[in-house]
Amino acid sequence: MSQFDLDTVSIGATENYDWWSTLQYTTSFDELKSHVLESIQRWYPRRNISPLNLDGIEACVAIKNSDRIIVYQNRSFQHFFAGGHSAVGKGVESIAYWKTVQLTQKTDDLILDGVQSIDCEHVGRDPEGQHYSFRTSKSKLAEFQDPGYCLFGMSRPLTLLATSEKEKAKSLAELFKLFQAMDPVDQTICRLDAKGESTKDIAARVGLTSRSIENRRNRMIILFGAQRPMDLVRITVRLEDHGLLPA
Repeated sequence: MSQFDLDTVSIGATENYDWWSTLQYTTSFDELKSHVLESIQRWYPRRNISPLNLDGIEACVAIKNSDRIIVYQNRSFQHFFAGGHSAVGKGVESIAYWKTVQLTQKTDDLILDGVQSIDCEHVGRDPEGQHYSFRTSKSKLAEFQDPGYCLFGMSRPLTLLATSEKEKAKSLAELFKLFQAMDPVDQTICRLDAKGESTKDIAARVGLTSRSIENRRNRMIILFGAQRPMDLVRITVRLEDHGLLPA
């Protein structure tokens, strides 16, 4: 039997479902997507008598109806985007990382508005909070003309991002949301740090001890997923440069 036997429903299946532990792939993304779509097309006429099984493939696959409710997920999608739980019967906004939700809603809109297909790279994370760069492809299953099986999506993590890369990968909206969540004293510390003021001077201006300033900085480093105080300066400057912080 060849690797992709389209007379079977399960394609490219491997004994090791946890392929995401190595991110080493035996098939290119485009080749895998082509064969997955062919397999879905062959399965569709017999959907009432034979289950679709894409659990063994090296990608996350989901099918949604025209209301954007998930009607099919494979095991990898369940792992990465649903925290190990079933997402069938749910919208992605109820299960996924908020940044993934935003991207999903925008790309779903485009596909439903008539865009033939979308292929993009983006940042996402797994249930353990590890960040990855992903490649995602979406298209409309137009040949079915069935609102129950309308949207096809396939994603695959490309690389696991290191801590320093995670900070760079955060969007301005995410950084601003984290900044807003801090209390006014922490925000002031960040902005005075960005102006180059010393810990002693900052402590005097906000009425705290130098030790308290250091403790607050350490908490902010954890909040932003950064590594050192200079990362907080870069984040603050980035927000100021884009006009997101008041003068």
